[in-house]
Amino acid sequence: MREKLIDEIRSELDRLSVRSYAESQSIYADQKQLRHLRHLLSRAAALQAEGVADFSRCVYDVAPGSSRLARLTSEL
Repeated sequence: MREKLIDEIRSELDRLSVRSYAESQSIYADQKQLRHLRHLLSRAAALQAEGVADFSRCVYDVAPGSSRLARLTSEL
C-alpha cells in the first residue's frame, strides 16, 4: 500500500511538473490540486513517520525549488 501511495504522489508531482514547465518552468498547482496532494501526504503520514520522509524526498526530487510544495510537506 505504501509503495502504491508513493507512486501516486510521484505521478501527481510529475504531472504538475510537466504542465508547469511549459508555462513558467516552475511548479504550478491550483488549490484543488494542492488539496489533493495534501490529502495524499496526510495519508502517508498516517501510515508512519518514515513514509513522510520518503514522500518529502519525492517532492524535493521532483520540485526542489518549489516553496509552496516545501511548505506543504513541512506542515506534515
